[in-house]
Amino acid sequence: MVLGYLVNIIMDYGIDKKMKKNQRIKKSVKMIDPPSGWKYGFPKPIPEDVKDELKWLVENGYPQEEIDSCGKHFWCRYWIGEE
Repeated sequence: MVLGYLVNIIMDYGIDKKMKKNQRIKKSVKMIDPPSGWKYGFPKPIPEDVKDELKWLVENGYPQEEIDSCGKHFWCRYWIGEE
């Protein structure tokens, strides 16, 4: 009886340890979704080192015309997701 109890404790600890390890592996990424982005493959994760987001959008398939048509009122939705 005691042996079974110890085996359960060891197994439970092992499962918890694996779950914690998997949780550490997940990486947070910043997602960007411009207006009508679904037409051009957005939302997409945006790298942390990007300084000019508008330039990055265009380089990743978002049309400059969409940005220009909004003028000063161009905006994007952002959120933190998991990779």
